[in-house]
Amino acid sequence: MPKLSIIVTTYNVEAYVQQCLDGLTSQTFKDIEIIVVDDGSSDGTPRIIRDSAARDDRIRPIFFETNTIGGVASAANAGLEAATGDFIGFADGDDIYDPRMFEALYNAAMDHNADLVMCHYHVLDVSTGRLTEPADDRQWLAFPETTSIALDDESRRQILRFIAVPWRKVYRRDLVERTSLRFPVGDYFYEDNPFHWAAVLAAGRIAMVPERLCQHRQGRAGQTMTAAGTRILRLFDHHDTIRDLLRAQGVEDQFRGELLRWVAMQLSWISQQVDSDVKKPLYDCLVPILSLIH
Repeated sequence: MPKLSIIVTTYNVEAYVQQCLDGLTSQTFKDIEIIVVDDGSSDGTPRIIRDSAARDDRIRPIFFETNTIGGVASAANAGLEAATGDFIGFADGDDIYDPRMFEALYNAAMDHNADLVMCHYHVLDVSTGRLTEPADDRQWLAFPETTSIALDDESRRQILRFIAVPWRKVYRRDLVERTSLRFPVGDYFYEDNPFHWAAVLAAGRIAMVPERLCQHRQGRAGQTMTAAGTRILRLFDHHDTIRDLLRAQGVEDQFRGELLRWVAMQLSWISQQVDSDVKKPLYDCLVPILSLIH
């Protein structure tokens, strides 16, 4: 079995997927398997995946016949079912990965006996080529060097405030297996939010690697914010998923304030992104959530 499984999710990213796969096959950490799950692409993405797999036997393709309602969640879950590594990482098929990334994350996990490791990243604007900092950039000021944290309620709140994306993290297999960690599948977006909460609540120790080791593309055609419309409001469905997770673990009281903060942050972000005709439905969908505050 490999030391690390990297799960790549793809859908209609033929212009970018080769660069992604080249970044993964050229990783300085060699003991890996690369599980590429394509969610029914209708462009040239599957051909590029097959050609890359023919050149590198560490690439294991999985092709869905049609695009699924679960989207990235269904693809990522299929990758989790197939993964055999001691640690599991993720990659977006349209992003760019430093060849040193997964060695840095794996070594941090081993050096610090961490269940979860997270690194920093840059945002790459597709239209301009400009690199900018993500919204959680200032939170990295607390971690000027690689830092190991034994997680308690206070430090979990701190980590929960980082952007939820899984593609700059690695997860110990034991964490995934003992929690049956999976992405919720449904007709909504940003399934990485409850996944992030579940992982952080269950992990005993996290290692923070402040180096920017990947570039996340934003602004390309077909991405969530450019295609969503009012469907983006389904993001708030995850409030109930996270609340139910907290209740099941008996920690709802400890993290109720943090969950409310999460709702406020999503409201602030979405209200800046959507057109004015979406704003009334946006606020309407918050009424059931806010009515639960006491």
